[in-house]
Amino acid sequence: MRAERDDQVRARRELERERRAEDEYFARMWSEDAEAKARKEEAERRRQAEANEQTAAVLQQQIADVDEKRRHEKQLLDEQAQILVSATASATILYQVATVDCQLLFQMHDFIHIVYVVLHYTHTHTHARLTALCPGLPG
Repeated sequence: MRAERDDQVRARRELERERRAEDEYFARMWSEDAEAKARKEEAERRRQAEANEQTAAVLQQQIADVDEKRRHEKQLLDEQAQILVSATASATILYQVATVDCQLLFQMHDFIHIVYVVLHYTHTHTHARLTALCPGLPG
């Protein structure tokens, strides 16, 4: 019986050893799987961080492009405003010149009228005097 009892103890110890070996094997497999999962998650985190950085860089470039476009459009609007101011000033000057030209035309018209009246008066009186001096002068 003692031999039988020793065989049972040995068998139990062998089963315990096999169970521990199996537990160690599964623990090692679980640990390796957990480490692989952690490495995969870290790689994914790094990939996502890099993708986020690239997206941020693209967005920053787009913002810079929009800002540059706004600055350029503002510059164009400022230039157009300056052209309008210059055109308005030119139109004002042309109006003033035209006004002066009209005033000069009226003054010239008045002067020509005065000269006409003077010449007509002079001609009429000169003709009358000449007719008085030279009665046969055609009229």
